[in-house]
Amino acid sequence: MQIPDDQATRLILNALAEIPRLKERDVNSPEFKIWLSHTKMGVIAKVFGAKSIHVQEFDAISYRHTGRTVADAIIAELASHRTYIQGLADASYLLTAMLKEVNENQPTEIEGAHTIESKNLASEELSNRIFVVHGRDDGAKDSVARFLSLLGLEPVILQEMPNNGRTIIEKFEDFSDVGFAIVLCTPDDVGALASETDSLKRRPRQNVIFEWGFFVGKLGRGSVAALIKDDEDGQEPVRPSDYDGVMHYPMRAERQWKMDVLKELQSAGYDVDANRIP
Repeated sequence: MQIPDDQATRLILNALAEIPRLKERDVNSPEFKIWLSHTKMGVIAKVFGAKSIHVQEFDAISYRHTGRTVADAIIAELASHRTYIQGLADASYLLTAMLKEVNENQPTEIEGAHTIESKNLASEELSNRIFVVHGRDDGAKDSVARFLSLLGLEPVILQEMPNNGRTIIEKFEDFSDVGFAIVLCTPDDVGALASETDSLKRRPRQNVIFEWGFFVGKLGRGSVAALIKDDEDGQEPVRPSDYDGVMHYPMRAERQWKMDVLKELQSAGYDVDANRIP
């Protein structure tokens, strides 16, 4: 060991803590490049030595897709992103092993200390159930449900589940044990500020807004994907103002929104195959 154990622990924990944020970037992002360089030389080499097996193992992790060339640009992008996410998962496992090596006499404290959400990096630990938040657009709801089924996932649609004497909120809470949520932001209602009632705008139903916020709080933003469907005039419905700036996707070209959702699922750790999309 090149430095004191407590300092080594702190350096490795800091490197681990950056991984969830990096999942929202890509292999060419400055944030990832800085993290990669610092983790190798400023963390691993500093803790174990520049010529250690630990540095070699970290160097061996692949973040770039090196398979055969794919003609479809969208499929190629998804394959590249999947390799990047898997690389981050491998880095997480390796850094965690290093952390345990540094603190081999304190396994319980180590496990409680590092804060990586491993369920988002290992698809086998994720729930196969995907909650579909929807309003009154049955066509959009059915399209998303069929798409999820094609991917081998289980769509959870609240109105199709048995009531068993429960209130709506009790039923919602019982069926919210999922790994991911897809929100259909469809223009089902109208609304405006009280001072602007002469300029009503289309917006999602209030249950959609409530459930959207619920799942963002429960699962985290990275495990919620929003699909925005235009009204008959081609205008997007009004979205929650507090959610501005967070990634969402237009539900226009069918293949494109499916690819968008699939990319978000992969980013959240799901092992889903783009080749299953018709």
